[in-house]
This record gives sequence, structure tokens and C-alpha cells, in this order.
Amino acid sequence: MTNEIDEADIRNREARARNAYAKLGYKLKKTPARSVLRKYFDVGYEVSNLYQNSILVGCSGHRYSATLKDVEEFLREVKPVL
Repeated sequence: MTNEIDEADIRNREARARNAYAKLGYKLKKTPARSVLRKYFDVGYEVSNLYQNSILVGCSGHRYSATLKDVEEFLREVKPVL
């Protein structure tokens, strides 16, 4: 039961962050389900700028290296693209 609650909480946090980033002109991406990276690393995230095609968070060491907490903290500091 707690596993289901934790998964639902994570999905809700992801959705809130994804929507907030979209309103600011950014895109939140999650490690693809069939990515080779999932063999070696946990699920990760990256934030990219839609207009400049650049990754702002989640590219240190390997792609999708940010945690959900990192993404939420960066959201508090980020300015709109437009």
C-alpha cells in the first residue's frame, strides 16, 4: 500500500514540475523506459530549454542525472524563457 502511495506521490510531483516548466518555456524529460542508462543508474531527469536546445539541469556526468528533488529546487530559481 505504501508503495502505491509513494508512486502516486512521485507521479503527482512529476506532473506539477512538468506543467510548471512548460509554462516557463522549458521541458522536463525523464529517463526513457528502454534506455541503456537504466541498467546502471536510477531513474533521472533533465530540464531543457525549448528555444535554445540546451540542457540546463541533469547533464553532469551522464544524461538524466538530476533527481526529482534537484528538478524541483531548480524550478524555484529559474526565470521564464520568454
